[in-house]
Amino acid sequence: MKIFLTGCTSPQASKTNSENFPSFAGIIYTAFIELGYEVTWSNPSVDMTREYLSQFDAVVVGMASPLGLTSHRLYGALAVINEAIEIGNLSLFIDSPEPHKVWNGIRGVYKQPLSLIKDFYSKRQEYDKVLEKENFEKIYSAISKLYTGIWPRTIVPGHSWTKAESVTKHIPNIDPTNIFAICPDSLILNTKRHGTKSLEEKYWCVDDAGTDWSKKIEKNLSYQMQPYRQGRFEGSQEIATRLDKSVGLLVSTYKNNDSWWTPSLSQGLHVGTPVVTDWRHSQLLGEEWSKLPSQIEEMSTQERISLAKNQKEIYKLSIPSWQSFKESISNLVLHNIYSNN
Repeated sequence: MKIFLTGCTSPQASKTNSENFPSFAGIIYTAFIELGYEVTWSNPSVDMTREYLSQFDAVVVGMASPLGLTSHRLYGALAVINEAIEIGNLSLFIDSPEPHKVWNGIRGVYKQPLSLIKDFYSKRQEYDKVLEKENFEKIYSAISKLYTGIWPRTIVPGHSWTKAESVTKHIPNIDPTNIFAICPDSLILNTKRHGTKSLEEKYWCVDDAGTDWSKKIEKNLSYQMQPYRQGRFEGSQEIATRLDKSVGLLVSTYKNNDSWWTPSLSQGLHVGTPVVTDWRHSQLLGEEWSKLPSQIEEMSTQERISLAKNQKEIYKLSIPSWQSFKESISNLVLHNIYSNN
């Protein structure tokens, strides 16, 4: 099987980026490679033709807002989407929080096409190319298809409690029967851990300090809160060290209390750090996943280690095994081939 994997942002389209920090695209890539597939994971381009993209059994593209500051590879991604929709081998994935921003961006560009090529976006890859009429029409055609047509099969990464409705309620053009939430955390949780937990320091890590949920939680903490990743160039080892020394990890929710996947949760569990998120989501997993930050602050270091161990064991039972994930992601992106056999 031949797969083309790309997207609008660097984590979606760059293998090098994912080697430093886990991404959903990187986990998909690893799954396909272990299945023995031939995978081309690279930047998209407006020069990629229908003939070129037809050689792949599946084209998998990560979506982001056309107006987003991180959508540096948007033009090429839209060109690929435009061709792959016609070929019929396209699957999309959305791996960033607040999918309403994706839809708002698509709607905004559909109604004001020239907003795609404002001077503000001149640093995006292939900006000069999309100033040419033929290329601009190609990428705007993709916007039109996404805004007026039904989306192809769409995949979202999630935790064990994530529901696909957290996306479909914001993007009306996704058929509820054609969107799939899948948890990729087993790859991170199954990675061998070296050493034991370090001497604990009195601080919390948080995956997103800017959300309303995090700001509300911070008001009731006895210990300080700091970002679990300090800068986009910081890699997994530095993050693991910071998580390892913390009393716990706060995993935020977003607009409308929606939960969204980040690798932080499994990274925290992997190093033996207890995790707190909105209990209204995680309580499905039992008492260990219903703790409040204040309860964890009152525990001894050993009690926190024990809690994290139990959380990890419970969580692993609630998500697909790595083998199951590989099989599921393969079935999802190659569904057209399997359904025709």
